[in-house]
Amino acid sequence: MGLVSNQTNNRGSEYEIPKRASAWRAIGALFAVLVLAAVLPLAACDDTEPTPIPTQTPTANATPSPVPTATATPTQTAAPTPMPTPMSTATATATPTPTATPTPTPAPSRLVPSAELWSTVGFSPEGIQDGIWRLRTLLSLLDADHFYLQERTITLPLAGETTLMVIHKTPATFRTIDAIEEVVRQYEEFMKVAFPFKRFPVFIVHTTYAHGFFDSVGFVVLTPGYEEDSYLIEHETAHAYWHPPELWRETPQIDGVSLTPFIWIFEGAATLMDRLASDSLHTAPAQPGDTGCSFAESIGELDQRVFNPDESFLKNLYRSRCNYTMGLGMFAALYHRLGDDEFRRGFGSLSLKIRNLEHEDQCTGVGTGICYVRKAFVDEASPGFAEAAGEVIDLWYYGR
Repeated sequence: MGLVSNQTNNRGSEYEIPKRASAWRAIGALFAVLVLAAVLPLAACDDTEPTPIPTQTPTANATPSPVPTATATPTQTAAPTPMPTPMSTATATATPTPTATPTPTPAPSRLVPSAELWSTVGFSPEGIQDGIWRLRTLLSLLDADHFYLQERTITLPLAGETTLMVIHKTPATFRTIDAIEEVVRQYEEFMKVAFPFKRFPVFIVHTTYAHGFFDSVGFVVLTPGYEEDSYLIEHETAHAYWHPPELWRETPQIDGVSLTPFIWIFEGAATLMDRLASDSLHTAPAQPGDTGCSFAESIGELDQRVFNPDESFLKNLYRSRCNYTMGLGMFAALYHRLGDDEFRRGFGSLSLKIRNLEHEDQCTGVGTGICYVRKAFVDEASPGFAEAAGEVIDLWYYGR
């Protein structure tokens, strides 16, 4: 600006063009060149710096420039990084879990003198009143000088410490105890009632009666070859909640099995529980006529046959499985009609009522069992559930 002012003030002598003025112009031009040379790189840097958005949008264009590349790279990496990281972490975590869970180390067997059998299981032979053949089955363990014992003490949410045992005559190690623990935990949670036995032995011995059975004293017998059969373990363990109470031990028997007024309740309820354990409840009969029972068309008719048995009925009741299918049908219908919570309330209540014979003065004779069912599912229910349960019970017991 100073050069322009000097030229204006000396306008009268501008045609003289003195040499000194030419020198100043040369110096000024040189100075301008130097200034431009210094400013242009800075301006170029300033242009690059404030334009991360156009440079960042086409990622390929941002790559050559070190500044935007460093800025864009963490932005793009940071966005996807949290997503794959938890996914890969979850995959890595989930992989060992199913591998470790199905392969627990079986409980080791230890050798126990036969003289310690009764103290080990926690009851005496005098307590077994359901039939001499059951006592003989257990006494067969005493043929040798010792037996093998697998033992595990677990803590259940309601029952507390419970000892599970598998007793057998060979040194083999079975996974039976793992299956027993699994169903015991599942059943206590479903029933909302403490598991009834503090010591729960399973004997693996030959029996002429069946592949397996439950004794009301509180033990299960499994025939060798069926010691890991899931159905037998689930069904017979369920009988821990469903078995004859003490006062019904003197009732008529079929091969040592008491013909109590609750016979269809015990077998039907245990079958429902083994179906729940194996997640196959949908296979339950939908109507009384779907049970395949040749002796009766309703539970009421079955009760009449139990209280007035003839020889053919006594021989074929368990082979016909009428008490299993009829009882299962009613309980499955109640389960689907009432829903999970209300059914489990009534189901657990029924188990406790029978075990304690709470209504023995009111529930008598042929209709003893169905009387207890009504007490649990109808009398203790809210009006809506009571009406629904009553309809199901009438259909299955009376056929209407």
